[in-house]
Amino acid sequence: MEWMIRNINMEEIDQFASILKEAAEWLKRTNKEMWYTSELTKEALLEKYALNELFIGFLNGESAGTIIVQEQDHIFWPHENKNDALYLHKIAIRRKYAKEGVSVNLIDWAKQQAKMQLKKYIRLDCAADRPNLCYFYECQGFQQVGQKTVGEFFVALYEYQV
Repeated sequence: MEWMIRNINMEEIDQFASILKEAAEWLKRTNKEMWYTSELTKEALLEKYALNELFIGFLNGESAGTIIVQEQDHIFWPHENKNDALYLHKIAIRRKYAKEGVSVNLIDWAKQQAKMQLKKYIRLDCAADRPNLCYFYECQGFQQVGQKTVGEFFVALYEYQV
């Protein structure tokens, strides 16, 4: 299997959004709703994230998953602005590639990026009421370092030491 992750260009924003929407629809169908589809439009994504923060993972030349990588997260990690971490968001996989290790590959790639950029940590947040999701991140070496409520979301805060 040939695996590649790269930053998207403007022509690929619809493809990026379609992966997120596909994942969101599956989550909703399985009663695990996580994201509002209104926040997954091309316009909403570009309003919230810089284009250079959006990445697609390709498996054998086909888009398989997404990951957003930021240098700061003022919403969930407002007091951690030491420029010593990467922050991960919206890791999503096309259903066609479920159980193919795409999520692990995306996270491993982020770990390599953090190491190359001399970051000390990778941080992320996820729904605290999703034990399977929390367990997945723990299996990838992340440690839960807290929980908090932000707006209507109760999240677990995870950190990986690079």
